[in-house]
Amino acid sequence: MTGRLKRSQADSEGLSEVAETSRRRVHCQGTVGTWCRDFVKQPKQEVKPAPRGDKACKNNCTNVGVCNYDIGVCQCPAG
Repeated sequence: MTGRLKRSQADSEGLSEVAETSRRRVHCQGTVGTWCRDFVKQPKQEVKPAPRGDKACKNNCTNVGVCNYDIGVCQCPAG
């Protein structure tokens, strides 16, 4: 049973490699050189949100505007 499991796991890994190669070919179809293939091969990078500022606004914008914590200034609606 273990031999079959290992073999099927290796087969599925082989299929995923084939699928990945096929996806790269379609994605990079019509490009010149290897730059596209090299770009698609890159490992995925973790996306981090932009850091938020820590400057508070005076009187919490008196509950009218929105505080821009990056510069510490209230952004109030016109009027």
